[in-house]
Amino acid sequence: MISPLSHLIGAKVTDVDGASVGHVLDLLVDKADGKVSYVKIRLDSSGQSVNDSLTIPWSTFLPDQKAGAIFRLRVHRAALGSLTH
Repeated sequence: MISPLSHLIGAKVTDVDGASVGHVLDLLVDKADGKVSYVKIRLDSSGQSVNDSLTIPWSTFLPDQKAGAIFRLRVHRAALGSLTH
């Protein structure tokens, strides 16, 4: 499925169990091959600063249109710290 990158900014991000994690702030494209390499997300506040953001490898996400989310992580929220760039 092809989608303009601008439509993905602000998309909801959930973890592997479908729990809300945050939303997409930006997509980082590799200039050499033109493919998305990383997704910068803003985390929902759950005991953390509302301004927390992480840059996560693209390979960590699965498209998910069932739960109203564009992106579903392959991991639990607790594992995000080990994936950041």
